[in-house]
Amino acid sequence: MDPGHAEGDGSTTRYERPRPDTAPTGPSRLLTRIAPGRAHDIVIVFVGALAVLAALRVLAYSGSTGQTVAGIGYVVALVGLQVHYINPIRRTVDERTKRWVLLVQTGLVYGPFVQFDEWWLGLPGVLAGNVLLVLPRAVSVLLFGAIVASVGVLLGVFDRGPVPVVFGPATTVITGLAIYGLARLESVLGELHAARDTLAEKAVARERLRFTRDLHDLLGFSLSAITLKCELARKVVTKAPARARVELAEILDISRKAQRDVRSVAHGDRQRSLDEELAVARSILEAIHVDVRIERDDSELPGDVSTELATVLREAVTNVLRNGSAQWCVITVGEANGSVHLEVSNDGVPGAYTGSARTDDRAGGIGGLAGRMESLGGVLAADSAPDGTYTLRADIPVGDGGDDPDSGTARHGVSDHPNDSDGTDGGSHVEAPTESWWLAAPDIGRKVTAGVVAAALCGFGVISFAGVLFAGPGTGLVAWGLACLVALLAVQLGYFSRPSTRFRPPWSYAALLLHAALVYLPILALGEWWLDMPGFLAGSMLLVLRPAVSVPLCGAVLVSVAWLRLFFGGELLDSAGTAVTAAITAVVVYGLTRLTRLVDELHAVRDELAELAVAEERLRLARDVHDLLGLSLSAITLKSELAYRLLPDQPERAMEETAEILELARKALAEGRSVASGDRELSEDEELRLAESILTAAGIDIRITREHGKLSTRASTVLANVLREGVTNVLRHSKAEWCTITMHEEDGMVRLCIANDGVEGRAPESQSGSHDGSGLGNLSHRVGTLAGELTTSTVDGIYQLCVRIPAGDSEVRHTHTNP
Repeated sequence: MDPGHAEGDGSTTRYERPRPDTAPTGPSRLLTRIAPGRAHDIVIVFVGALAVLAALRVLAYSGSTGQTVAGIGYVVALVGLQVHYINPIRRTVDERTKRWVLLVQTGLVYGPFVQFDEWWLGLPGVLAGNVLLVLPRAVSVLLFGAIVASVGVLLGVFDRGPVPVVFGPATTVITGLAIYGLARLESVLGELHAARDTLAEKAVARERLRFTRDLHDLLGFSLSAITLKCELARKVVTKAPARARVELAEILDISRKAQRDVRSVAHGDRQRSLDEELAVARSILEAIHVDVRIERDDSELPGDVSTELATVLREAVTNVLRNGSAQWCVITVGEANGSVHLEVSNDGVPGAYTGSARTDDRAGGIGGLAGRMESLGGVLAADSAPDGTYTLRADIPVGDGGDDPDSGTARHGVSDHPNDSDGTDGGSHVEAPTESWWLAAPDIGRKVTAGVVAAALCGFGVISFAGVLFAGPGTGLVAWGLACLVALLAVQLGYFSRPSTRFRPPWSYAALLLHAALVYLPILALGEWWLDMPGFLAGSMLLVLRPAVSVPLCGAVLVSVAWLRLFFGGELLDSAGTAVTAAITAVVVYGLTRLTRLVDELHAVRDELAELAVAEERLRLARDVHDLLGLSLSAITLKSELAYRLLPDQPERAMEETAEILELARKALAEGRSVASGDRELSEDEELRLAESILTAAGIDIRITREHGKLSTRASTVLANVLREGVTNVLRHSKAEWCTITMHEEDGMVRLCIANDGVEGRAPESQSGSHDGSGLGNLSHRVGTLAGELTTSTVDGIYQLCVRIPAGDSEVRHTHTNP
């Protein structure tokens, strides 16, 4: 059952505790669990295949049983050290130990030359790859080159001919790169796994920043306007009651609009009209006796441009309300040269200007608007004149915008402090925080791994083709072989080893047939020198086909190359060596290609995890907005209506209600900041007092009974949220005449019940208990985190909401009943 899901029948609803195992499912989850282990397995298979090939060389060249046993012992020791220390399974080996192992491996590669003369070459490619893995870059590159060169020198000293002198170093390079590439890709996968939580946290932080900015834009303006209009209404309530009623009516409109705005922020659906904001700005500024002049042309603006300019206008007017004793304000909106501009100028900013946002706080204020303007290709600038005139200018091209404002790219901002100018152009521009390069450029990992794959596969192909050149065929055969090699690598890299390729029949089968033709047909002309190429086909089969099909077919390819080696006059060990070489090529093709695909898929998983984290954060913030601000704004609306009705006959009582509206507005501003910062603790004591005040103001008979011990902070916060939701439901979803709130403790559990009459038709949970970030579904989630229980019932028009949670410390007891 989903978190907050309700089950039951009749009029009683029970909300289950949410499951704690919410996580991505399906292929993404599978990849995040097994990818590093699979990468390690492929490394081990590759090293094992190299060991088998080396053992075959020992069997082919050793002159006695003693040499055979000693040579295989050297190979086993070299590979054993590799598996145990350089590529360990499920454990970490310190760098110092690895360097000692590297020294021992050096002895196992070069030392046996004293005993076996020219035929011992060990596994220098493994040593070369380990040097790149273990030692610092500057040293490792030099030693890598030295190892490659030493192989060529040794083969030249023993006069092995031109082919081995070229093949030896080239094979060492390719084997070293394969060892390094597979091991590095394995570590990259591990790093991606380790980084996924950090990346998700970064996404959450970005979402919190965006949410904070939206709350600032919406509530900062609306609640500031409510505060100013309440103060004005209180001043004129006795002298000019008609004016006070106008102000209260406007407070009502603003509070209702603020409620809609908060819901739009919670649901992520926000579009603003610049014209509406201009009308509101005129009303607000005129109410505080600011001379307002608005100049607006007839141009129509795109929705995103209108929304951003409306946001800038809100911030500018909010600064006028909060930061100065302005006498006049001029607002100009117009379009020219393909751009629309907004300019807000006002006086009353003497000396240092203190905007509503700090320059180091990009979540809100003018500093937070700059990046959003740049996302549309626009510019935001602020400056002040010596006479105290402050001007905020915004210019946006009326064309294609830029990137998503929440994409996380680096942006430039502007200070909201007019005195931060550099003294040259009067503008104030500061650098916004930038992200780490690995967040800003997620494709770097893909490009690096793709480069390793291309280099390794092309290297294998070129080495194999070098044999054709040394065989000395005619120019025509060389050209034919080169054309086949280019075509083979093009198919391999352009289709089979490309991470974005999705293998779907019949195209994938047709590509395999083409691959087979490029692998086998050239053998008719080039003979045994082309027998290393079928490994590419075997690796591609493993990529495309199911294991039940691909493994037997891969085995058939290996058998075919072994038979062909015998057919061309090779010995049995030559035949086995050719098959093992093809197997190594297949492992490299499959391993590197599969790992790059996994890296690509894990980037997608990273994005998915970040999106899930953002969605979870959005849901949490939406819950907090509903719980914290919903009741405050409902209370402001209710008390504004009450004050509006009381004003003609009871002006003193209306003044009291207006004072409470002021307190509620200030509290709502603080609560909005607590939602954005994530630092919020509520008290059931305060919420009970607020509930009593609001319900009494609404003419509802309220009775509160309490008998419980001291509550933990978490329990108190959850019960405070339940109280808010319960009182909100009483106000919104019933025609209640009475309401009872009881709290009592029993066996370490505290039980809160809210009951009221006047419920007609559907119970409140059917209206507010949705799963989109509001209502009782949220409460069930919060209660579930404390292993509690939430139930609702409706009987004969009486609705009851009950919550039972662990109480915590029970030393101090509260006992209170109001009549």
